[in-house]
Amino acid sequence: MNMTYLKVTSSLLRTNAFKQALNAAGLALSILSIVYVFYTQRESISLLVKEITTIRLFLIFLSTLFISFCIYFASSLAWRMLVNQISNISKMTSFFVVCQSQIHKYVVGNFMHHVTRALLMNGYVSMMDYGKLVFLESGLLTLAGIFLLCGFLFADLYMLEPALVLLITFLVPFICSIFATKKYRFYFLVTGLHASTFVLNCLCLLAIIVVLGGEIDHPLIILFAFTAAFLSGFLALGSPGGIGIRELVFLLVIAQAGLNEAFFFQVITLHRVATILCDIAVYFVSKQFRHASQ
Repeated sequence: MNMTYLKVTSSLLRTNAFKQALNAAGLALSILSIVYVFYTQRESISLLVKEITTIRLFLIFLSTLFISFCIYFASSLAWRMLVNQISNISKMTSFFVVCQSQIHKYVVGNFMHHVTRALLMNGYVSMMDYGKLVFLESGLLTLAGIFLLCGFLFADLYMLEPALVLLITFLVPFICSIFATKKYRFYFLVTGLHASTFVLNCLCLLAIIVVLGGEIDHPLIILFAFTAAFLSGFLALGSPGGIGIRELVFLLVIAQAGLNEAFFFQVITLHRVATILCDIAVYFVSKQFRHASQ
């Protein structure tokens, strides 16, 4: 009995030690990325502080809030399709679960929003089934981003019209769902819904560019840069919300494309601040509505 207890305890300690090391590495990577970005763009920071106005901040927050709700809606539909393979939940329940869990991704570890969903989904699915759902959701989200990146690279490689290729790439999952069997149809639909969240985030960046008085000359490069940046932050386990990593990768792609790095530093910084504020707002509003509905 004692030997069994010691083995189990040793296993748990090793697991916890690994998690702590992973969280520490992710946090360190985020901090180093933030320091590097802010150091290299220190002149852009002072320029941003001087030029930004209250009305611009309000417009950025308003547009980001509207697009964030659209992203939450698409994500909740995707989440409901996954959960319904195991247990039926309503659209409203799925929406509230997504709204109340996303804010926790900013906790060190970059996975606490999944833990929160597990707690909110208690009674609907078992912990083992929930683990499978998290793995499946993360995989399909990554696949959606890779689809979009491949579409852009394919267009650039063969000198095709990028807009047309990306449109086709974006529609591929939905088209495949039409011909897929009922058992596998939801995989394609979920991938398509996740792809739409990347496009919606790109629209949010374009809205910020317009508010700041910039010109939208290369929207597809912005989509490519954000998708690559989001996937980098998403896959950086341990990093809280991919903060710093996403911004660094975005600016590296923008610089490689020959665009105004200083201006896009302002754009991606305001996008990060606005989305965090929107995540907080959506969390509290959805929490109040859910209490009221109960």
